[in-house]
Amino acid sequence: MGAADGPVVQALADVATLALLQERTIRRGEVLPGRLQGALDNRISIEQAKAAVAQADDISVDEAFMLLRDYARRNNRRLKRSGPDHRHRA
Repeated sequence: MGAADGPVVQALADVATLALLQERTIRRGEVLPGRLQGALDNRISIEQAKAAVAQADDISVDEAFMLLRDYARRNNRRLKRSGPDHRHRA
C-alpha cells in the first residue's frame, strides 16, 4: 500500500464505522419495543391483580396495591407474580 491508498483506506474505515453504527441503531430500535411491551404486560398483570384483590377483600385499589407489595416483599417475589398467590396468603 502506498501513500495514495491512505484516503481510500480511511474512506473504507469510515464506511465500516457508519455501517456498525447503523446496525446498532436498528438493533436498539428492535429491542426497545420489546422492552416496552414487557413493561406494559407487567403493568397490566399488576393492575388486574390490584382489581381482583380490591374486589375480593372489599378494599380500595391503593390498599390492594400495598397488600400485594407487602406480600411480594415478605415472600421475596416479584410484584407481577404476587397477585395470583396473594389470595392464598395466611
